[in-house]
Amino acid sequence: VRSMQEIQAATSTIIAESGRTLGANRIKTLQGDALLIQKYIKDNQGKDPSGIADFLGSVSPKDLPDAIKKLTMPSWLDRIMTVRQAALLTDPRTTERNLLGNILGVGLRAAQKPFDIIADKIISGFNKTESTRSFSELLPGNKYKKMLAKKEIDQYLEKYANESGKFDNTALKKTFIEKGADKVFQFLEFQDKIFKRMIAKDSIVSSARAQAAKEKLTGEAYKLRMEELVKNPTDDMLLNMANEATKWTYQNKPNSRVYDTVAGIRNKIPVVGKLAVPFLRTVWNLGSMAIERTVPGQALNLYKLTQGKISSRQALSSLLLTAAIQGVISMAVESGGVTGTERDPKKRAIREAEGIKDDVVNTPFGSFSYKNLEPVSSIIGTAVDVHKTAKNVFSGEKDVVSGAGSVGFSMADRFVNNSFLRGIKDLLDLAPGYQDFSGRNAEERSVNNLGDYGKQQLASFYPRAFNWIEEITNEAKTQRPEGFLEN
Repeated sequence: VRSMQEIQAATSTIIAESGRTLGANRIKTLQGDALLIQKYIKDNQGKDPSGIADFLGSVSPKDLPDAIKKLTMPSWLDRIMTVRQAALLTDPRTTERNLLGNILGVGLRAAQKPFDIIADKIISGFNKTESTRSFSELLPGNKYKKMLAKKEIDQYLEKYANESGKFDNTALKKTFIEKGADKVFQFLEFQDKIFKRMIAKDSIVSSARAQAAKEKLTGEAYKLRMEELVKNPTDDMLLNMANEATKWTYQNKPNSRVYDTVAGIRNKIPVVGKLAVPFLRTVWNLGSMAIERTVPGQALNLYKLTQGKISSRQALSSLLLTAAIQGVISMAVESGGVTGTERDPKKRAIREAEGIKDDVVNTPFGSFSYKNLEPVSSIIGTAVDVHKTAKNVFSGEKDVVSGAGSVGFSMADRFVNNSFLRGIKDLLDLAPGYQDFSGRNAEERSVNNLGDYGKQQLASFYPRAFNWIEEITNEAKTQRPEGFLEN
């Protein structure tokens, strides 16, 4: 491998050309280290890094920029699949769900925070010298948040969360369609950035409060220390801020061997893999966030705790919040305030006859569906299933093993149907004699043969926005009064 100086000199000329593949639309600055270049290619392109160091070592310094450029440039398949991703994301309902998902993420973070503090106090034995959190973090702190300018927060995110503004790959000649795809990603990223700034400000202020409380400061000394920490946050505060901002907008890199395995398989068979799973990181993070706050998910948290992937404070906080959610949902189910999904065909027919809808929250102000509001949909739906299963087990209608199995299958089915993992289920529908536990027959499946699957995948390149417009238009036509616009 070339020396650090040679790598730095070479990569400095292609900084604007070595962004992530089109799907991310963000440039990631190479630091001038051959190992980082290898990791960059592996993480963002899915290419095997073995031999890349030798390859770079065999290239003369003057040709190194072009060599690295070839390795980091997206292939035609990457470009085609990126256009498909953009087509899937053009549906206005996807934009709406992205917005709602971020709002729910911020809300879930706010709900989690008091339990984080309580767990910290319990683990530390309410010893102030051992505790790292303070109940003062629950105060809004708007005065201190105003000290943090938007530009300043963006600089923190760029440095500590590896985010930058515009994606600029001057070496890539984009088609008109690809330029349009860029706009779709940029619009969704603009939405995410709003919430990242909000979370980043709250995180810095919360960390400052915790530090000031740990130093046992009060009165004017407390205020002065708060201002000092907010204006000049420490590296630890900023690293925590970056982690919070990416985690609660579902953009963090999952720390999971299973995720790495799935991503590897997806990249090994890029055509089928990316057709069946067009999006992975965000979908995985949504699922993880939901699972970790359900009763079945506590077993996963216990495993993570034994493996050292989460702390005892994190595990206890998740357990406390899950218990609170399960208690509230169980009471709501008993009072008729919340419904789940009925998968038994006979019971489902009876419910439909009685006018009871699936996945609905009933309030004094009306009813609304939570079906597509991930990650909350999976959290509420699973809590409903756990309550119903527990009743069936206690009544003797089901045993513990079959009850646990039905909850697990129900949770997986709910998440797959509410995310971009539907392609996996469509592939399962092609298996001979396959009929999933929900009781869907051949007429109810989206695909029944390879021809159907092929047509479905080709149709996915057609922008969803046009499908949405057609649906709205057709609905308006069928509901219009007779003679409307005919005179």
